[in-house]
Amino acid sequence: MDRIKRLSVIVLKDNKAKFGTDFNENKNTLDSLSTITSKSLRNRVAGYITRLLKNELIELEKTENMKNQQQTEEQNEPAVSKADDIAVLAPLEPKETIAVKHSKVHDGKDSTTDNLNTKIED
Repeated sequence: MDRIKRLSVIVLKDNKAKFGTDFNENKNTLDSLSTITSKSLRNRVAGYITRLLKNELIELEKTENMKNQQQTEEQNEPAVSKADDIAVLAPLEPKETIAVKHSKVHDGKDSTTDNLNTKIED
């Protein structure tokens, strides 16, 4: 673990509630909590903390959105009854019927012909 991550984890362990998703506020909060003399080190730690908290916030929003979407899908899902099953299985009106002849041979003996009607639907 590099220095920036290690310092950020140490600071966040005890003071996570004081930090937010705004870099400038995190920079000022870091100044008040610690004695980092290097400006660039302070900015890098504050930036890492900001990015870490933003990523956590994004993950929380994603999980909430997924839960809300699942609840919405469950509410919108219609209850299926036997009458609905029958209505769904009822054949549609064909637009065109094609007669197809298919020959079958049984054990090399007599051949029989089956008529097959195929419906073409859109």
